[in-house]
Amino acid sequence: METFNKWHESRKIEEGGILYFLKRYESNSYEIQNEIKWLTSDMIKACRSFKVPSIHESDIGQGFIKMEFIDEISNISKEHILKNLVDSSVELHNIYKSSEPITRIPTTKKDYKEYLQKFVDYRLNIVKKEYPDIEVLEGYIAKLIQELNIRYFTIVHRDFRLRHMLFNKENVNYLIDWEFSNISDYGQDLAKLVYDCIVNHKMKEADVEKYIVSRYSDGTNLSKDEILNKINTFLPIIPLEHAASFIKRTPPGYEAEVAKDVAFILSLYERNQRTI
Repeated sequence: METFNKWHESRKIEEGGILYFLKRYESNSYEIQNEIKWLTSDMIKACRSFKVPSIHESDIGQGFIKMEFIDEISNISKEHILKNLVDSSVELHNIYKSSEPITRIPTTKKDYKEYLQKFVDYRLNIVKKEYPDIEVLEGYIAKLIQELNIRYFTIVHRDFRLRHMLFNKENVNYLIDWEFSNISDYGQDLAKLVYDCIVNHKMKEADVEKYIVSRYSDGTNLSKDEILNKINTFLPIIPLEHAASFIKRTPPGYEAEVAKDVAFILSLYERNQRTI
């Protein structure tokens, strides 16, 4: 099997006249084990709102997964992808509801807020080394976490982006990139989707939030206020995680990505201060 030099790389390959999609991870990493776990999960395979790529070959020790190649259509509108992602989130979050989370670092419902705070603190400390001004966020995010209302935990994809839903020529949609998935709070998926639409696709924040909250509420019968509160809690945590990851890995051009994430978090903080 061809080897890669990067920690996490994906590419199209051809073997015997057949196209495959090859993903490479660090050998024996949590990410490759987690992706295989969810791609082969009976729960995920049972979903009707989306499909996942089938695995043709994998090796955790060598750190690769060779998957079905999806001959995707590229001219799908952002609005259509968003609609399908929200509908997929409704189904995904209703497959399995748990009274306890199942995260990379083991925790319980009782300690979930403490777990989330440690998650934030670790990443704040990384980003502060390059952007000391974000220290003002500590109390702001801590307050959001303490006010988080947790009913139950669900399967969460944890990387809901428009580019992670693909449509093939038969108009079948695939949800890809499951390496960060776990059992946690559904608000993470909705906040990630809001963030992606606003920051990466320049969609209007008010319109995106209203659409996601309304459609998700219709599909789950949860109140719009609860859904919006969940989004607002996780919305600053999403780019903080991004920024910390970029700083740790320092890929080419990472400075611009970190600056974009920090600017977004600070805009949320400033808006919050104006409403107090």
